[in-house]
Amino acid sequence: MATERRSAGCWDVRLHFTGQGGSAYAVGLSLSGVRPGLFLPDGRRICFNPDALTAPSAAGQLAPIFTGQAGVLDTAGRATARLDVSALAPLAGLRVWIQALVLDPRAPLGIRTVPDPVVLVL
Repeated sequence: MATERRSAGCWDVRLHFTGQGGSAYAVGLSLSGVRPGLFLPDGRRICFNPDALTAPSAAGQLAPIFTGQAGVLDTAGRATARLDVSALAPLAGLRVWIQALVLDPRAPLGIRTVPDPVVLVL
């Protein structure tokens, strides 16, 4: 997972999960950092603190600010989400943590892959 600035206030969030093409994915945002993180009942840890921004971002409720947050990876295991805060008041310096998950109903808790989150400094 990586971010790429497209223009002032607009970034692409590029996902790449080799060997997982055709799998569902979801991406959430947080302003609350990575510690202590979220501990899953199966023993895995997601280094990401969910907050009031996470559920709406993952559910598509922040469009047109955050789009492409859920879908299916292409055959190469790639997808792109977009964060566009260009129409909002200046947010320079704000840290936004981005967490993607690859989903699979056959995996424990339906979560196949948990990569490290990335932080984007606006």
